[in-house]
This record gives sequence, structure tokens and C-alpha cells, in this order.
Amino acid sequence: MKKSKLLNIVSNGAIVAFSVLIGARVINEFLRFNDKPQGQYSYSYRDLSTGEKLRVAHESDYDINSSGKDTIILISDSFGEGAKCGNDKNIAGCLKSTSGKKVVNLSKGGTSTGFYLKQLKKYLANSRNLSPTVDGETVVISIYSNDIVLIKDNCNYFSDNLTSISLSVDKDQLSFLEERCKSILGLTKSEYAKVMNFSLPISGVLSKTIGSYSYALLRELVAQATLRLNLDTTIGRAGYIPKWGADNSPERTLTLEILKDIQSTCDLHNCNVTFATFPNVEQLTEESVVRKSLVSFSDYAMKDNLIVLDGYTPFLEKGIENACYSLSDCHSDCDGYKTYAEWLWSNIKQNQ
Repeated sequence: MKKSKLLNIVSNGAIVAFSVLIGARVINEFLRFNDKPQGQYSYSYRDLSTGEKLRVAHESDYDINSSGKDTIILISDSFGEGAKCGNDKNIAGCLKSTSGKKVVNLSKGGTSTGFYLKQLKKYLANSRNLSPTVDGETVVISIYSNDIVLIKDNCNYFSDNLTSISLSVDKDQLSFLEERCKSILGLTKSEYAKVMNFSLPISGVLSKTIGSYSYALLRELVAQATLRLNLDTTIGRAGYIPKWGADNSPERTLTLEILKDIQSTCDLHNCNVTFATFPNVEQLTEESVVRKSLVSFSDYAMKDNLIVLDGYTPFLEKGIENACYSLSDCHSDCDGYKTYAEWLWSNIKQNQ
């Protein structure tokens, strides 16, 4: 009798587990369909006249040469690439169709402000080398919430500019940046990828069991929960969002120093720069924790006369509360990129 009961329990448990697994796989296929690309995206590498290589978010035959005042240069991370919307419907594509200008997209996913500065310097050096009298470009630096995180490019900038940065940070901040950057720059490629990637425990097993898209959705839900409920301030967004507004944040100080260098670079080469945040599109509200932190940084930047536009503005004005690309991907949808690009162009025209 006991053996029969045990067999029934095991049998029922197996049926439930199998049903859950099949359900997760069905959901995974739905999420895969929901996440399909809506455009063709290409990037390429260009050999510059300066001897350097430049990665551009365009196909290999796209003309990236500056036309001076008729050129807009966009630099951001994966939101600037907008890969699933394709080259025609990402921010750069929408900015091109809205403005009628040549738009050169120098964005790359997984990067931050230190990379944006390097891209801008490479592009301008090449442009001035080719056509010394051509200038007046508009440069758009689109800042996302995770740009506050210390990565290799930012740490390389810190190491290269240690003397000047030490004048802008206190002793504790300097010590933190030195120690943290030394650790980051000492990592191997695989170690660095692991440190930078927010993943759940047994992520490999979960992804193989329930499917990569179901796992991506689960990871996104956990990331949002940690931020909204403050469940664990060491994980994902909940770990870095507060740093934008913290008075003692070394990362905030370093980010501002890099943005000031971008401004100085444009001053030197006679181009006009617009800084703007890009919103976390899964929660587009005035009371968003992310928005409040980014607005706090904008206020902080004003002390150095650096204006950082609030990228939530066009979405709030239109009453858009969520602009995620799909259920499993909280990059912006294509309409969101269009909304953002039109707002950028409106601000650029006002400042011309």
C-alpha cells in the first residue's frame, strides 16, 4: 500500500514537472515570435586616414564622411544601435528621416561614456585630417542608466587622466576608483564578461531548461523587482541606479569628467554637442526611480554648466508608459526610437 502510494506521488510529480517544462517551452516559442527583428541591421569597421579603425553602426557602403553643419553624429550604447529595429528605424535612422541630415551612428552595445569619447575623437580627427575647413557638426551623446557602471573604457580614461581627475574627487573617491579600476583592468576577457553580465543563479541550466527567451523574461522581471522593491542593492539596476544621485559617488564624478571632456573636444573641433539621457522604457513615469536619479545627475552636471536633457520628456508628453521592444527585451520598440529622435531634433533645432 505504501509502495503504491509512493509510486502515485512520484508519477504525479513527474507529470506536473513535465507539464511545467512543456508550458515553459511553449511560452519560450511565443516569446521568440514576440521578439523577432523588425528591420535589417548592419555594422562595419572603417580604416581611417589617421591609421585607426572605427566601428560604425552602418553597412559597409554607407558614407560616414562629415558634411559639417549638415551632419549629426550619434553615440550611445545598444540603445543607440537599436539592432532589432534595423538601421532605418533605430534612433539614427529616425533622426535621419526626421531632420533630412546625414546621420553617422557611432554607437555600440555594452559600452559607456569612455567609449563615446574615444569614438568622437577618432571620428573628428579623421574628418579634420580629410577636410580641415569642414566643421560645425551636431554631436548627440545619448546616456543610458547603466553608463554609470565602471567598465574598461571608463577605467582606461581614469588611468590616463589620473592627475586631472584627482583634482575633482576627494581622497576616498580617488582611492575607490584606483582600487576598482585596477581590479577591472586586470581581468581576463572571460572574467570581465562574467563580472559585467547580470545573470541569475544556475543561469545556464535555467536557459537550457525553460528556453533562452523564457530565461530572458525571468531575468528582466527579477531585475525590475530588485529595483522597485529594493530587494538586493548589489544586483543589476538596483546596484547602480542610486549612484547617479549619490553625493559621494565616485562613478558619478568620473562620468561627469568624461562628459566635460566630450564638451571640450567639441569646443576644440568646433562642433555642437547635445547630451540627453535615454529612459528605461519599461517604466516611463515621472516618479520612476531611474528618472529621479538621472534628473539628479543633470542637476549635478549644471554646476559645470553642462546641460543634460531629460529623455523621459517626449514619452511623458505623449502619455507612453511602456515602450519595451518585447516581453523579453526592454530595449525600446521602434516607435519609441522615433519618438525620441523627433524630440532630439526639436531640441537640436532650438539650439542652432
